[in-house]
Amino acid sequence: MTSTLAPADVAGYYQRLAELSTLPFWQAPEITEPAGPERGHVWHWQDVYPELARSGEFLDGEAALQRRALILRNPGLPAPALGATPTIAAAYQMLFPGESAPVHAHSMSAMRFGLAGSGARMVIDGDRVPMEPGDLILTPGWSWHGHVHPGGDEPVVWMDGLDVPFVLGLRAGGGSQDVPDGQRVARVRVIAEEAGPPPWCPPARARASTARSAGTRGARLTRRCGG
Repeated sequence: MTSTLAPADVAGYYQRLAELSTLPFWQAPEITEPAGPERGHVWHWQDVYPELARSGEFLDGEAALQRRALILRNPGLPAPALGATPTIAAAYQMLFPGESAPVHAHSMSAMRFGLAGSGARMVIDGDRVPMEPGDLILTPGWSWHGHVHPGGDEPVVWMDGLDVPFVLGLRAGGGSQDVPDGQRVARVRVIAEEAGPPPWCPPARARASTARSAGTRGARLTRRCGG
């Protein structure tokens, strides 16, 4: 279309758009992925784990249960950012035998990856989920969950990964430790005292047969199911 507008009219139009905090698409610059301050970094297990284990010297009681964890903070992100990346938060977390952490829920989704130790389990919406080295456990947003290490002779360590920075960027963060009445959610200390294996474990006779025929894998099933 041939324009008959005077230059002053064109300038006035674009000035008005700017006053409205709008940008005409036909003048928008090419959309590219922004380059942020984060940088590549490796948190070596042999470096971080000894310091996580030493946390027992500095934390005890309720302070420890509010998270004996070391957040993996990207060295390129400025404070107060706590993410391993601009969208993902990560941490190494540890429970000593006999410890448990309170049930809670939040809008962020989480993954847990078992790294070391045996005998712990998560409680997710009332279900007991064993956590052994190599296990991947997913916790959807707003699932009631907690952690418990009923006993044994070694601490349990896992890696947490949560979309905390992403969810906060959406202004959608939220959480609660006030478990509603009537929910199918048991406190972790109650779960820790319950007798019996997790509900999906096969009968003891089948577990013994599996252990004999499957070698190491069967032994792991026997250990996690309690006999």
